[in-house]
This record gives sequence, structure tokens and C-alpha cells, in this order.
Amino acid sequence: MIKFGTRVVCTNDVFTEEQKAMIPSRPVLDQHYTVDEVLITRRGKAVTLVELDNPSLPHPTGLGTFVPSFDVNRFRELNEMPEEVVKEALQEAI
Repeated sequence: MIKFGTRVVCTNDVFTEEQKAMIPSRPVLDQHYTVDEVLITRRGKAVTLVELDNPSLPHPTGLGTFVPSFDVNRFRELNEMPEEVVKEALQEAI
């Protein structure tokens, strides 16, 4: 389950020309990110990412602004091994 602090990898970096014009920092295929916030939007669950800094945009309703978020289906969770476990495994292999 994707939640705050989850490490994810981008599996879909295809955006419309309109999205590209509006959102300067977008996730890139196969790059790793950290989930900053999980949101419920009109279209379902979305996330903001620690590594991507975007300006607030005017909300389509005209009521305030919002920070761009990305559909959770663009990502999958990473199964990263803690660094100390990797180092230990490497030491045993030598």
C-alpha cells in the first residue's frame, strides 16, 4: 500500500501536452521517488513526491490553488533492502 514515506518507481511517464505545459517537474520512467503525501482526488488516489517541486496552480473550479499530484497507478512500490543488509551480504560474499 502506497503511503507517506513509501519509496516508489515510476512506471508511466506519459503526459499530455497540456500537462507538460502546466507541470514543470514530472516523474520520469524508472526513476525512484519518495511519497510525500497521498491524496484523494476526483479521479482517485494521487501522490505528491518529495523529489519533485512544482508551483501551486489555479484550481479548475476557481476556488484557490493546488499542488500538482500524480495518479498512484503511475508508480509501483520499491522493495528496497536496507543498506546495512546489502553491506553485510557483500561482506559475506568476499
